[in-house]
Amino acid sequence: MSLNRTLMLSAAMLLLLMMLLACLPCEAAPAPSTGPNAYFTYSPSYPYIGDNITFDASRSTGSNLNYSWDFGDGTAGHGMITNHTYNTYGTYTVTLMVMDDTGAWSLSTASVYVDEPMPAFFWGMMIGIFVLEFAVIGCMMMFPIVAIITGAIVAYQIYKRSKEANLSSEATPYLIGVLVTTIIGAMIPYFGFLAIIINIVIFVIFKGKLKEWKEHGPPRRIQPPSAYGQRGNYYGRNYYQPPPRNYQRRPPEYPRP
Repeated sequence: MSLNRTLMLSAAMLLLLMMLLACLPCEAAPAPSTGPNAYFTYSPSYPYIGDNITFDASRSTGSNLNYSWDFGDGTAGHGMITNHTYNTYGTYTVTLMVMDDTGAWSLSTASVYVDEPMPAFFWGMMIGIFVLEFAVIGCMMMFPIVAIITGAIVAYQIYKRSKEANLSSEATPYLIGVLVTTIIGAMIPYFGFLAIIINIVIFVIFKGKLKEWKEHGPPRRIQPPSAYGQRGNYYGRNYYQPPPRNYQRRPPEYPRP
């Protein structure tokens, strides 16, 4: 019985509490504020010294607003849209206060950083670096083409001059060198300029050799030495090729009786 009484007492107290809450007066939610709301923007976003900065408060809300500006450098302004110029670089706190005809007001602040303009020589240097970089990239892209043209001209000149001098076989190594260098220069852009220089050097060396061949005759391979050595002419100079060290002179053979 004691448990039933406890449950009945708890239910009665809960019912009484609910009745008391239902009898309390209901309060309406507070109405939203109808006062002014200050808000502004400025342009340019990254101003420099001497720039004419435009401050625009047209997005502020309220009726019959009066706009007052504090630009943070000791000067003030009025109006919904106003302009201002800073003479020194730094960070300025701009404050806008709007007030309606009832005396209600609102504030809005923003930090404006005014930078010092870059000197003219800096922009000139940047433009110069850009032009130089563009020229280098353009040359790097053109080097393979120039290497192919240079290689073709050098190879043709070597072939033509060697054929006229009847020295085609002697010019073959130079033609192979020009061909290999040109192929590598055409496939690897960074090697293009070096390929041009190498082809020119090969042509200069070939011209010197060709002049020497015309004056002293082409190089001739020395024949294997005879039993008693070999004498001859090489580049217009006499030479003597001694017999090999392991040469053993055979005794003369006499006919059998």
